[in-house]
Amino acid sequence: MRSSLLFRRWRRVLLTLIPLALALLHVSAAMPLPLLERLDQFIYDARLRLGMSRTLDERIVIVDIDEKSIDRIGRWPWGRDKLADLTQELFARQRVSVVGFDVVFAERDNSSGLASLRALERGALARTPGFAEQLARLAPSLDHDALFARSLHGHAAVLGYYFTSDRQGHTQGALPLPVVTGAQLRGRPLAATTWNGYGANLSELNQAAAQAGFFNTIGDSDGVVRSLPLLAEYQGQYYESLA
Repeated sequence: MRSSLLFRRWRRVLLTLIPLALALLHVSAAMPLPLLERLDQFIYDARLRLGMSRTLDERIVIVDIDEKSIDRIGRWPWGRDKLADLTQELFARQRVSVVGFDVVFAERDNSSGLASLRALERGALARTPGFAEQLARLAPSLDHDALFARSLHGHAAVLGYYFTSDRQGHTQGALPLPVVTGAQLRGRPLAATTWNGYGANLSELNQAAAQAGFFNTIGDSDGVVRSLPLLAEYQGQYYESLA
């Protein structure tokens, strides 16, 4: 009789402890359980929908490069001269406070033909009278990257870039200055996503803009993005997100 009572008592204790142990293993990420993870996500989404604001923040505007824009202006990518005009419009006439670009400008814009004209100046047309002088006069209006850089300079413009993680560690463009260096941490740990490559903007655009931030997103197991990393670590340096 006594042994039977003890058995039932221990069985109740085990039935209580086993779910608790599994929950603790799940929360600590030692043994994630898909069912509990999906339940967590469902509860989070429901709480967010109930608590979120139902009105738009009129201070924030998305300038969307959509199908309508492409039909009117032409196929993407647009020349940087058009982006310079857009930037000037936003800052000068629309009087925006800050502009953030979630586009990467990693390669030079050769759509104006300036590079070809300079090659002719050095080659076939090197001795053509007046060609070098005419090209020097036209070059400022044909250098679309310089036009775009000038439109960014002196304004609260924030460029975007992305980090990658692959075997080659490929890099392109120029990273901005890190927000925190490894030396500043003095060996103290800092939670951040870690990457071994990046795709960033041309150096002259990077120098003209006030800031730059990465726009990597990391989805949950169901493919939904519920949070964004605010810091990223690359070669011991820490960089901040576009957000």
